[in-house]
This record gives sequence, C-alpha cells and structure tokens, in this order.
Amino acid sequence: MSGKPVDKAILEIVTENRLRDQRGILKELLERGFDINQSTLSRHLRKLKIRKVDGYYRYTGDRAGGLTDFQQVLKVIPVPPNLLVVKTLPGHANAVSWHLDERGIEGVEGTVAGDDNVFIAVRPPEELENLRKQIAHIFHVD
Repeated sequence: MSGKPVDKAILEIVTENRLRDQRGILKELLERGFDINQSTLSRHLRKLKIRKVDGYYRYTGDRAGGLTDFQQVLKVIPVPPNLLVVKTLPGHANAVSWHLDERGIEGVEGTVAGDDNVFIAVRPPEELENLRKQIAHIFHVD
C-alpha cells in the first residue's frame, strides 16, 4: 500500500482516539485494512510528527495554523438541519475556517473554529448535503 492512505488513517486514528501505545494504533489500522508492522508504524509516526504527549499519541507538527503537506481535513460531517462539522488535525481548525471564509461559499453563513473542529452554519438547510460535498471536494476528502 502507498504511504498516503495509511498516513491519513494514522492521523485519523490518533485524532479520534486516546491511545497510549503503538499496539492500539496497529489494531485500529488492521481494522481499517492496513497490515503494517511496528517498525513501519514508527517510521510513519516520526514522518507525521506524531509523538507521545502526556502519555497519549498526538499530532505535534505545525501548530501555527499553516497548511501542511498532508491532508489537514479529515472529514466533513452533516448535522441536520443546518450545521456542518469539519474535523481537522489538532491545531488546524483556524486555518481551515479562515480558508472557508475567504472563499465566500454561497450558503455558508459563518464558521466557528476550535482546535480541531470547525462548525459551519448553512442556510438554507436544504443546501446542507450540497455544501458538505462542496467543502469535502475543496479539501479532497470523502
């Protein structure tokens, strides 16, 4: 398998879970169809700037809000009737929110960013799925 899909899976796993050891990451990867060994995982973790912080694996790369060379947006989730949630890597929500605001997307009434989530108010509610697809396309996610 190429590095990019497994890298994205690793980033999703450490963002969505509080894992204390690499066995947990390997188990999650296997459940997603990636069968890699511990030394390969260690290389990926180093490359992706994932380290143990306070006992848990976390992304520790660029926290300045700049865009990185890997996908910083993990998913775009509709929350009916008129809200989208964009899940990002830790520390990237402000950059993603700014990027969306700058685009001036029709139907996006506003964004609110946290550390790793962006909430998007959508109007009218009937445009929720259309905007989800549009935003997912912008960031190359499903």
